[in-house]
Amino acid sequence: MKRVIFYIIISFSLLVSKALAQNLVVDPSMESHIYVQDTFSISCDSSFLLSTKWRQVCPSPPTSDYLHQNVNCTPSATNSLCCIPFNTHGFQWPKNGLAYYFIALFEYLTNVDSVRQMASLRGSLNTTLVQGRTYCFSMYVSAAENFNLFTDQIGVYFSFTDFSASLPTIDSVPQLIIIKQYPIMDTSSWMLLSGTFVANGGEKFITIGLFESQKPYPIYKLYPDSVSGYIFHPEYNYHELVKNVNSIFIDMVSLYDCTGFYYEAEAGDNRSQCKGEETTLGWDENTARTFKWSVVKGDSASLDNDSIPRPTVSPQKTTVYALYVVDEYVQEHFDTVTVEVIDCENPVFVPNIFSPNNDGQNDVLHVRSSYVQELTAFRIYNRWGEEVFSCRTSTPLSVASNECGWDGTYRGEPAPQAVYTYYVEAVLLNGETVVKRGNVTLVR
Repeated sequence: MKRVIFYIIISFSLLVSKALAQNLVVDPSMESHIYVQDTFSISCDSSFLLSTKWRQVCPSPPTSDYLHQNVNCTPSATNSLCCIPFNTHGFQWPKNGLAYYFIALFEYLTNVDSVRQMASLRGSLNTTLVQGRTYCFSMYVSAAENFNLFTDQIGVYFSFTDFSASLPTIDSVPQLIIIKQYPIMDTSSWMLLSGTFVANGGEKFITIGLFESQKPYPIYKLYPDSVSGYIFHPEYNYHELVKNVNSIFIDMVSLYDCTGFYYEAEAGDNRSQCKGEETTLGWDENTARTFKWSVVKGDSASLDNDSIPRPTVSPQKTTVYALYVVDEYVQEHFDTVTVEVIDCENPVFVPNIFSPNNDGQNDVLHVRSSYVQELTAFRIYNRWGEEVFSCRTSTPLSVASNECGWDGTYRGEPAPQAVYTYYVEAVLLNGETVVKRGNVTLVR
């Protein structure tokens, strides 16, 4: 659980501009397109589509790496470059709309043990960026499954002009490098990549790729070299596996002016409750944000609605919940909260027999519990009502139980074998005070 932090600027104009914030990327879902006659033997029914707002910068002639569902083609091994969801790069539906882009980022040259840049994706902004303003960038990516190499990062460069890089080198230094803690290798779903940067001012174009300044790229391999060169699909004849190349799909690119805005996900305070009780997680109910809850550890069945801002849960055992939030600027935020579940009908346990004979087993009588934050009293009485032992602790029993136990002695001498009475008073983790009495037999 984190403390939520807001930088609040008392400015009506800022509040209005935030509420009216617009995505600065032209054609963010890559829907705008034209039909082009097939002059490259692509075999997409004599025509294929090209994006009118995005273009791929690569060392080869134009290809069908712009993928759109409006293409009239039949999936097959030889007629598949432009198809959605099946194409020669893999299987994927658009994250949004009808289109997405494919780019091969780099190739690992095994014969010379080096990395060659392959391609980048170029787009434009509908306004120039303002010097000193903070901008939030994001995009969704998915690994293309018919390729063997993966990396954990991607660069984003904002330029003043729509330059054409001299390939195979893209030597510009990106303002933003997005690095994940794990390689981007999910081929089944879309992953959000996001980050922020401060503009120099005047930038109007955007380039997505890997840059010379990022080398050496961390490289991960999904399939060993011994794997056959084909991946099979039931709807397809086959796809050829392209080894030693890193490739991704890209969709839903966004850029927002998020100056003065700071947000952290807040799953709520850690808490304790009795088994069977309900509690509501989270605090934020902003409908402009996307919420996703999950169970990290514990009672997974207790979370029956994982997409609302404030779910109500009733776990049957101690459970850790994780909150994932995407804010108005498509930035990711995470937090966790622990709900400690207490068996309030029997929150503390005292054995009914112990044997202080120094054999290393049951030599000391303790109050046992995972739910006690303070043991205010633990007393033992003999059959005549004399107090033979007393102690207390202000630390949780899970930490200090060994500091408060009866070793079976009274006034420095071994207490006789007999039945004794105990009295326990404890404050539970949820603040409730419980009292328990009972008998314990001392045997030797």
